[in-house]
Amino acid sequence: FYNGVSSYSVPEGVTIYTAAVSGDNVILTPVEGGIIPKKQAVILKATASTFALTRTTAEATGNYSNNELHGVDVSTPKTAGYTYFVLSKKNGNFGFFEYTAEYLPAHKAFLKIDETTEARSFNIVIDETAGINPIDNGQWTMDNSIYDLQGRKVADGQSINGQLPKGVYIVNGKKVVIK
Repeated sequence: FYNGVSSYSVPEGVTIYTAAVSGDNVILTPVEGGIIPKKQAVILKATASTFALTRTTAEATGNYSNNELHGVDVSTPKTAGYTYFVLSKKNGNFGFFEYTAEYLPAHKAFLKIDETTEARSFNIVIDETAGINPIDNGQWTMDNSIYDLQGRKVADGQSINGQLPKGVYIVNGKKVVIK
């Protein structure tokens, strides 16, 4: 989403993300505060299939400092020397793929990458480190199974005997850190 004229507030259940490019990855970072300032392109994720944004004069309190997303208010021709990438689904994969149309769409976020970059698409990495909770390793009992970040089950839902390697795991749908 992009709007260069007005700031908008998002309803409950909508997360605002900024994007930063690192190699072949686009790192999406959630922004706190619920306000999208004017002239700031963002990615929005919602729990509902539809939602409404509300114009606001309130100041945004979130951190937009490393945001590499761009946007335009009217359909605009692409600038020579750059490759543009948009969030989309292609060949069954979801990611940032090269935008090949001649004009950039209005009010949509996109990445504007120097043409010397060889990437044809980018992987998405969601940085939700604020949602990771520490747990002391070997000092807990669980009723639910434990999974690694690739979705592989590493322990069943019974009491854990021994130690799990240090790392980040998914337990009952939430991220936990084993120290």
